[in-house]
Amino acid sequence: MKKHVSFQTGYQGELSDRARLDYMQEVGFDGVFFMYDGSDRLREVVEYAQSIGLEVNMIHLPFYDVNSLWLEGPEGDAFVDKVIEGLRFAARYHIRTGVCHLSSSLTPPEPCELGLERMERIHRAAKELGVLLCVENTRHYHFLRYFFDHYPAIDEIGFCFDFGHVNCFTHDVHDPHWSRYIEQLACVHMHDNDGEYDLHAMPMEGNLDWNYLMPLVFRDHPDVPMTLEFIHSTHHDKGMSEKAFIDRAYRRLVWLESLIHE
Repeated sequence: MKKHVSFQTGYQGELSDRARLDYMQEVGFDGVFFMYDGSDRLREVVEYAQSIGLEVNMIHLPFYDVNSLWLEGPEGDAFVDKVIEGLRFAARYHIRTGVCHLSSSLTPPEPCELGLERMERIHRAAKELGVLLCVENTRHYHFLRYFFDHYPAIDEIGFCFDFGHVNCFTHDVHDPHWSRYIEQLACVHMHDNDGEYDLHAMPMEGNLDWNYLMPLVFRDHPDVPMTLEFIHSTHHDKGMSEKAFIDRAYRRLVWLESLIHE
């Protein structure tokens, strides 16, 4: 299976951007994914990654103001414009998938028709640009249920499964409410945590039951890349060099792949 890893454009580590990408490729990663931020640095690293043969098939779309989707006011329309800007970036660089959230925080506004109308604008733009729009599981399943139950073109929407979120947010690793969406799986975010906080730790450094989840998620979806979404700066806390941290990340994915068909 293909193995991808997140690249944080806001992180200044001991390696330069190019050296970090070079080493990710050297240890065996097939691709990288990014958070869209509209920066020149993002454009530069995407272009370099693609120039050395790393795949870039997913970008995380903006989500910091996502609750405004469901509220009256110009903020919601401005958020939609930011997301569509990210989709245009994806299309420009032939990035196949754009991932979005439907809500944030402990107490988001309730889902409503206005939010669906705004999501329709986003989806229409994605379709015109040739980018697959995916929605991700976060804290609140009722947003996913509302969207999947009411959106008329739901067969054209993908699902991004976030491993860490089912452990620390919804606590349903073994009682998977998310399984109803797995048929539309298009991408994943793999990271670990302690069951309480969204730490984005490396797999096997928290208490997530990887033995249970790996076959459940991937057995019927072998073409979906195994994609790590962890925080690069944590290598400092472990007293590791950045290269050693990247090497460990790749070896963790190799081990996790072995769990799929056990």
